[in-house]
Amino acid sequence: MTGKSSCHEPLTPDRRGRAMTGDRKLTLVLAMATLFILLSYFHSVVRMSVLDGNFGDFANYYFYTQQMESGVNIYAVPQAQMEERIRQSDLPAYICYGVGYSPLFFFLFSPLTRLDFPMANLLWLILNHLLLAVILSLAWRMSDARRASDLFLLLILMFASQPLAENVGIGQINIVILFFLVLMALGYGRERMEWLCGPLLGFILLLKPQFGVLLLFFLWKRSYGAVLATLLAYLLFRVAGILVYGLPVEVAYWTNLHALSGIETLHLNSLKVVLQKVFGSAASERAWAGGIYASICLLLTGATFLRMGRRRMPDKALQEYALVICLILLISPVTEEHHLVFMFIPFVVLLHAAELSVRSGVLLAAAFCLISVRYSLNRFPVFQSGLPALLNASKLLGVFLVWEITRRSLPPARLGAILQSWLERKTRDGRAEGPKPAPSGTPGESVIS
Repeated sequence: MTGKSSCHEPLTPDRRGRAMTGDRKLTLVLAMATLFILLSYFHSVVRMSVLDGNFGDFANYYFYTQQMESGVNIYAVPQAQMEERIRQSDLPAYICYGVGYSPLFFFLFSPLTRLDFPMANLLWLILNHLLLAVILSLAWRMSDARRASDLFLLLILMFASQPLAENVGIGQINIVILFFLVLMALGYGRERMEWLCGPLLGFILLLKPQFGVLLLFFLWKRSYGAVLATLLAYLLFRVAGILVYGLPVEVAYWTNLHALSGIETLHLNSLKVVLQKVFGSAASERAWAGGIYASICLLLTGATFLRMGRRRMPDKALQEYALVICLILLISPVTEEHHLVFMFIPFVVLLHAAELSVRSGVLLAAAFCLISVRYSLNRFPVFQSGLPALLNASKLLGVFLVWEITRRSLPPARLGAILQSWLERKTRDGRAEGPKPAPSGTPGESVIS
């Protein structure tokens, strides 16, 4: 029977014509921003590799490893003689005088010197980017991210960063250290795996002694397993260096490290150097700068550890760890721009593990810009001394903002917990002695002051 039906059949929704929701639009914008940042980053890498060809720090590793492998004690060679060796080198990169890394590092680096410099440099570049991929996957796991927008956010935090570009451009080893620090964050976040922090931190200390603050952090939080594992691993690494190159090389390393600690003009983003530029180069002015620097370091360290308290809080472990990373960069006398690549950890932790207010979010965005943008102020003489030199500390200001946001995201440690425990103990002792009559003479009442 032919006829029109009185009921309309339900229409199947056309997915191709469905409007995008607010979340999908945000994901699309993040995807566009991420693609632009990645293309810009890889353009910079190609430009640095083909045109600039700096890779100065990698050239240092390569040159000094060659010297060590040929039997030269690079820590004991006089500066004039070492500079002459540098001039005679045929490496197509600038090599600076001064060695601050442990002898064992050069032994581990020696396989790359079996290749010619361009091939070794290319291999080092590939290795660094493979580590970046592993770091991103570990950060994805650390942050418990699940959405596509979280992945785009991690990529933006990693690649929209001048410190990362500088690390790649000069061939620094900080990406390897960042990999170890992320592994340590995962280990410390899981109490049963805190022993993993030992060998990782022990190796980091061979390269960057300022990370010894993490050892104090583990001691403060009563993570004694991590402390013992770190000390044992560090001792074994030092013994291994002695077995490879001999005790005289080890002794010369410590002597050379002490001498290098007085070279301060290199560390442009160090709070200590900034204060010395502000106050001046006279002996009395440097003494004032040193005193203020030491006072600020003590205040920042005290504010950090007292905020955390000694009680371990598994749900806040990552935030405490990120807070100490910020502290290290603030108080270290040797902070440089390429060290700020370690700020990737606090940014990831804050954006995924902490509840941020609107004000904190705005400050965090400002801090990211201060740390990640490229500056050229240090090239102008007017910004090298006096109050204008404070503008060179803008990246440190960004680190300080992240430190303060992270510190405030932690629940305040009960600074009166010790006093409260003492009062409770006195109360228990008083009750054990028996009730004391109240001043009014009412029997059975007691007064607790």
